[in-house]
Order: sequence, then C-alpha cells, then structure tokens
Amino acid sequence: MGEKAATIEVINRLINALGNSDEYIRANACKALGKIGEKAATSEIINRLFSALGDSNATVRSNACEGLGKMGEKAATSEVINRLINALGDSDEYIRSNACKTLGKMGEKARTGEVIDRLISALGDTNSSVRSSACKALGKTGEKAATREVINRLGSALGDRNRLVRFSACQTLGKMGEKAATEEVINRLISALEDSEYNVMWSACEALGEMGEKAATSEVINRLIGALGNSDSIVRSKACKALGKMGEKAGTREVINRLGSALRDRNRLVRFSACETLGKMGEKAATSEVINRLGSALGDRNRLVRFSACETLGKMYEKAATSEVINQLGSALMDRYRLVRFSACKTLGKMYENAATSEVINQLVSGIENARYGVSLDICKALGEMGEMAATSEVINQLIGALGNSNAIVRLNACKALCKIGEKVATKEVINGVISALGDSELYVTWSASIAVSEMYEKAATNEVINQVISGIENGGYSAGLDVCKALGEMGEKAATSEVINRLIGALGNSDSIVRSKACEALGKMGEKAATRKVINRLGSALGDSEWHVRWSASNAL
Repeated sequence: MGEKAATIEVINRLINALGNSDEYIRANACKALGKIGEKAATSEIINRLFSALGDSNATVRSNACEGLGKMGEKAATSEVINRLINALGDSDEYIRSNACKTLGKMGEKARTGEVIDRLISALGDTNSSVRSSACKALGKTGEKAATREVINRLGSALGDRNRLVRFSACQTLGKMGEKAATEEVINRLISALEDSEYNVMWSACEALGEMGEKAATSEVINRLIGALGNSDSIVRSKACKALGKMGEKAGTREVINRLGSALRDRNRLVRFSACETLGKMGEKAATSEVINRLGSALGDRNRLVRFSACETLGKMYEKAATSEVINQLGSALMDRYRLVRFSACKTLGKMYENAATSEVINQLVSGIENARYGVSLDICKALGEMGEMAATSEVINQLIGALGNSNAIVRLNACKALCKIGEKVATKEVINGVISALGDSELYVTWSASIAVSEMYEKAATNEVINQVISGIENGGYSAGLDVCKALGEMGEKAATSEVINRLIGALGNSDSIVRSKACEALGKMGEKAATRKVINRLGSALGDSEWHVRWSASNAL
C-alpha cells in the first residue's frame, strides 16, 4: 500500500515492530517503512533503521539498508553513512549490494572521498550483484567520482564476466561523458559493441554518444555504422542517436547514406532516431536521396516518425523545398495528429518562397476554416510569410469568410493572416474585411483587428476606416481600446479630422483609465492639427487624473 498506508498509527506500529523478537517481523517492518518512503523519514524512524543495520539477522540488515535508501537525502546523516560504509564489508552479499545502492541515493552528503574509495573497492567484490550496484552508485556520485582511478576501474569492469556488471559500467561511463573518454575506455566500449548481450551493446552505443566528439574516431564511427545493421532494434536505434551526438566528424557520406536507409527500417524507434539524427546534421545531410526518404516518411504509419520527418525537413528547408516535398507537407497539414500538422505548417512557412503553390495555399486556408486550434496560428503565420504570393482573390475571400466563423479562434487567426498579407497587399477587400472584425463580440478578435488596421495604416486611413476605428474606441473596452487608439496614432495626421479629434476628446472622459490613456497618446501623435485650445485644455485637465499612466500619457502628448 506504500504511502497510502502512512497514517501516524500505522507508522508507530511499524516502529514498535522493529523491536519485535521475531526476525521476520523486524525484517518486514523495515521493508514496509521503506515503501512508505519520505513520509516515514522522521528522525525517530531513521534512528531505528540505523540501529537495525546492526541487527543479528542478515535479512533485517539488508531491508534496513533498502529502507534508508528509499528515504534518500533525508536519511544521509554522518552516522548512517559511516554505518553503510561498514556494511560494504558485511559477510552477506545482499547487504553489501543494498549498501552500495543506498549510498548512491543519498546525494551530496554521501559523495565523500571515503565513500568513493569504498565503492571502488566494491568493484572487485566476489559477488556480481555487488559489483553492478557499485558501478551504479558511482554513476550517481557525479563529477567527484570521475577520477582517473574510477574511470580505469570502470573501464576494466567492461570486461567483467557478468552481463549486468558490464551493462552498469557502460551506463556509468556514459554519465561521466567526455571526462571518461580516454583511449583505453573508448577501445573497451568499441569491444562492447560486439558483446554477446544486446543490453550491453546498446548501452555501449549510448556511452559513446555521451562522450560526443571526443569519441568520434574513424574506428568508432565505422563500428557504429556496423551497429546500424544489428539484429536488435534497440541497438540500431541507439547507434543512430550516438552518431547524431558526434558532430561534424560523423557527417560523412557513408553515415548519411546509412541513416537514409534506416528511415525505412522495420522498427519505428529506429526510423524515428534516424530522422532525429539527420535533423541534427542539417543541410549537410540534405542529399536528394535523404530528402526523398524523408518526404516518404511523412506518410509513415507512426505519428512520431511523421513529426520527426517534418522537423528534419524544416532544418533542411533550403535544399528540401522541392515540389514533391511541398506537396507531401501540404498533405501533412491534414494529418490526424496535431503535432504533425503544427510541424508541417512551420516547415512550409520556412519554405514560403517555393511553397506558395495554389494547392498548398488552399490546404492552409482549409486548415484555418476547420478550426484545428493547436495549429491554426502557424497556418496563419505560414500564409503571412507567403505575403503577396498568398494574396490571391480566392485566399482573401476565404479568409474574409473565416472572419464570420462561429469559432472565435478561427476569426482571430484569420485576422492575423489578413494582417500579414495586408502589409504588402492592403486592398480594399482586405481592409474592409479587417474593419468588420473591429465589431467582433470577442475582445481578442477586436484586438487583433486593431493591430491589423494599424499595420495597414498607410492605405487604411480612409474616412470609412477612421469611423470604424473611432467606434472601436468607444465600444471595445480595455483590450480593444488599447490597440484601436494605437491604430489612430499610427495613422497620425491622416486621421486628424475634426470628428476624430472630438471623439478622442470625448474618450478622455471614458470610465476606463486605459482608454483615457490611449486617447491621450493618439492625440499626441496627430501633430499640429490636434493642437487646438480645446484639446490642450482637456489634456491639461488629464494631468490631474487619478491614474498615473493617464497623467504620464497626457504630459507626453503636451
């Protein structure tokens, strides 16, 4: 039942059971307290488990070790650590093994020179479980354990007769990374790539990958290439990942070709790892064969492979922007998995100069209209990046139509797309479409429309636009008022009609302080035309406003 059973009554009963005359009851009490974990890590319980380390029964001592390990750093007193160090010399192999494990879980306080020295000695224990536990414990002691002596002993452990010891040694050397990348260790890890046990082979791949460029010798790279053909899928996957961590030295034609072949591996993890690694190599890996294989991977039956293929093509976008790949990415916009659609959008946005085909644009617009929430923002971004190339009458009409969609997110993102397109093509239809959104029932749609108007202001400063914007100040509330006033300010003298000025003067008396503040700012940007006695007097009055930001805006305007 573990932590769920950790009531005060239960814990007290277990504490009492530690003093029971029956050794089995004492042993089980230790185990139960360990399962309760940190909730049981009171000073009283730690002291009682500490005492149990000296019990006459080996099972009690072993379970006490394990229980203290579950309590982690909370149990790491100097007395407990010293008793665990002594337990490394216990006659019982299970106690020695559990003592290693527990010391590994006690964090910084247990990372003393004495602990590390005793764990090094434990690497030579007659019992394989103790040797394996010592390897793992050294892996948890961090940089302090990455001494020449420890690294050499772990290197020797790679030749241990027991597979778990070899596996643990590989993992620990991997955690030590570049510090452990001595010539001797690398040679031992190369040998481990031919181990009879698959878990040793893949952990050797992992360790070489963690050592990065320091391990990127031609021999290591060739052996990892060989591992890409291993019968075990985990070995093949780990070999892909290791090559991806070795930098430019691993970006050879042979490696790239073999990774390209791995994109068609029968195992999804291998295909996924191959995609990721090719992505890390970027443009260097962008051969026509690799690009074609990645394009095909967009139709993979596994969603993570499809996503990774999209991401990798995005990193190769300059060379990967072929008509075939663009069409395949266009199809990926309709993928049933959100992250694939998201990534396809992002990649098409990068390829915008070549991707602005009618088919892709129509698929992007369809994506907006279908209200795929998680990706609609990036669809709009992609259309915006395409700019004039996406500004066909059909696209504009569909985006304007989307402004009337029942889903507010669709309306918002249609606004954003029109804003982006409108920077280059502020046609009457685009401007009118964005203006209509100023009256939207949702403030964040009105806010987006206001930004669009302000960015199109050179062509947007018509009487119709100005009147709509003024209406937005008075009716839009906090969020809309902020950006509608910004729009008028950006239009500057073009918007400085007597009607606009009078409406802004009226807004200086609005109940919302943000509207009052932004009205001050807008008047300040309208230059001499707005410098009437009436405006100056009202701005002077605003200097006495109850809100500091209104006073600040008024002083700036004057």
